[in-house]
Amino acid sequence: MPSDLPEDSEAPSSRWFQIEVILFANRNLQTEEIWRDDLILSYPDNWVILKDPNNPEAAIPAAEQGPALAQGNPPASVESDHSTLAATAPKPVNLTTDAFYMLPKEERLLSKQAQELAWSKSYNLLYHEAWRQPVESQDLAPSVLIAAGEAYGDHHQIEGSLSVSVSRYLHVRSNLWIADFVPNDNQQLEFSPLPARPKPPALPPQSPNSVASTEEPEVTVINATERLNPSASPDTDEVAETFHTDSIATIETPPAYLPQNIAVLKQKRRMRSGEIHYIDHPRLGMLILVTPYDPSAGAGTNEPVQ
Repeated sequence: MPSDLPEDSEAPSSRWFQIEVILFANRNLQTEEIWRDDLILSYPDNWVILKDPNNPEAAIPAAEQGPALAQGNPPASVESDHSTLAATAPKPVNLTTDAFYMLPKEERLLSKQAQELAWSKSYNLLYHEAWRQPVESQDLAPSVLIAAGEAYGDHHQIEGSLSVSVSRYLHVRSNLWIADFVPNDNQQLEFSPLPARPKPPALPPQSPNSVASTEEPEVTVINATERLNPSASPDTDEVAETFHTDSIATIETPPAYLPQNIAVLKQKRRMRSGEIHYIDHPRLGMLILVTPYDPSAGAGTNEPVQ
């Protein structure tokens, strides 16, 4: 039977687990809830984005996509030296030993529950993913960024983050919010704006012939002040182009949609490995299953955490 970590001993460092999460919304919400308009929502500093192994860009080492794997103790499969990463060709994805990759459907363990939710008239299935990762202490555990449901401009129905950590026990921390959206007709925004989803730093493009090169690329820097100096007699079209480019960069496009009726699912829950845990909210529900996994064996174990 599943069990907690023992009371008299600490958990092994960086033990691996397979994590599976289902998020769903309640279709039949019958409540006269007063929606707060003073919510302060934010993303954590230590984050990671799940990668699609079928995406050619997924082979980019995980440490280049966010602070999570560049801080603290990154997984063994990830190099922490960004300069080395930039000069190293991406390695093929290995789902057995690489962390934070979306697992294929056949590797999921909650497919039955997800199918029942998809068929239900009472719930709307919005998210179902599984991945593997080393689980750290709370201070080092990265948060997986979540974006689920319909997209409305730069935002989704459900956004936020989720982290799993371990000390004497396994814990899940959810920092999720769900929102309705309305078209932006220049009406007054009644709710706090949603935070922008963190993005990985942009990497300079590399040609296949230059991937393995450690030499610094030759970069031509154009000094805008010199270009606009009358003594330099710049070309008129060149000056106009400079002004045009700078002015475009400072213009902020208003969002196409505005959020309303924002509800937050922010909880800390102690878990037992191998058990399905249900975290409830009037608008949003979550199922989560955390299973011990041994990357050296290439398959999950059915044994509880000891």
